[in-house]
This record gives sequence, structure tokens and C-alpha cells, in this order.
Amino acid sequence: MFFIKIQFILLFLPFSLFNAGNSQPFEGRVEILQTTIADTSHFEFLIKDKLIKINQFNSNNTIERVFMVNMTEKMVYEISDERKVYIKYALRESNLNEAEQEFIEIKKTTNYKYLNGYQCYQWLVTNKIKNTTVSYWVAKEEFSYLVEILLNINRSDKKCSYYMFIPDYEEFFPMESVERGLLREFRAQDEIRSIKKQKINDIIFQIPPDYFEIHK
Repeated sequence: MFFIKIQFILLFLPFSLFNAGNSQPFEGRVEILQTTIADTSHFEFLIKDKLIKINQFNSNNTIERVFMVNMTEKMVYEISDERKVYIKYALRESNLNEAEQEFIEIKKTTNYKYLNGYQCYQWLVTNKIKNTTVSYWVAKEEFSYLVEILLNINRSDKKCSYYMFIPDYEEFFPMESVERGLLREFRAQDEIRSIKKQKINDIIFQIPPDYFEIHK
């Protein structure tokens, strides 16, 4: 989504961090499948309020990378359980290019399909200068807080930045996004495989005391 290159999903972030308004903090587990021309990655997000733990799995379903994000501190921790070390760095600021907006075409269609039990409508964003079209399948559900988290983590991803050009995007949740060229050639896809609200133990957000920090 990022340095992790988790473009998640579904997208999902660059605006004023956590101007949450009436949105309710999300606690639970989100699974995301990210597919590109080169490979496929599976991510597990464990979220409790403004704390997020991200497990990245390889094709053998083994955890390959572990990240923790503290949205209050705006810090990211990349952790190696094998070496018992971690690296800490600041969460990136938004790179939303307002000048690019004049080249963006947005279309909210009435096409719909069901994903994860939610009725999702298709939104299309096209940037002819970048030879890119992104198709979003969005659900109008009470996931605005989760959208904020995902967008902030994936702010460097094109699918995320284009999503934020869409009017009233905060009121919807993107279950799937597909990026293609203007000739319809596939580039990348982020897909929410499951969303489950559940209690998350605080201990998973703690770095063991015998782990030490590596400085770049």
C-alpha cells in the first residue's frame, strides 16, 4: 500500500488526516488481494481505531512482511520477527495533484454488482493524458472511517489519488478497483476479499521489548 506498495484497494489517502466527523472508528479485519501484471499479493489489515497492523503474505500463504501504522503519530513501523528488529519512518504526506484535475473525467454509472454481500455501483475515472482509466465498484455503507485509513496508507497509489477527485467519495467504500489503459489493457486490480468487524487484542500492536530499532 505504499512503500509496501499496498495500493489497496482498494485504494485505499491524502486529505486532512482523520477529519472523521461523524464516522465511527472501525475495529476488525480486512483482507485485500492485489493483482498486477507482474504478481499477486495478499494483505491482511488488523485495525483498531487509529492503529493498523498489516501482514503481507506470499503465494505460499506465509507472512512475508509485517507493518504497523500509528495514525495518531503518523508513523510506520516495518518489523522483522525473524531478525527481531524494526525500522520506523513517517507516514507520507498526500501527493494529490490538483493541477491534474482538469484532465480527469468522472462518470458515476448505474451499473451494479454484489461484492461481499454489498450492492456496489460502478464509477469510472479517466485521465487521457496518463492513458489511464480506473473502474471503482463502491458501496454506500458506514465504512467512512475505514476509507480514511485505507486512503492515507495508500496515498501514493494512482487508484487512490484518482478516487479522491470524485465528488462525495467519502460517503462510499470501494470494494474493488481496476486500472486499465485507454485500450483496455489490464494494469492492476485491488479487491477487498472480506471485511469483518471483530475485537482486536491490543497486544498485536506492541513491538516486543527485545526487538531493537535499525536506523537508515
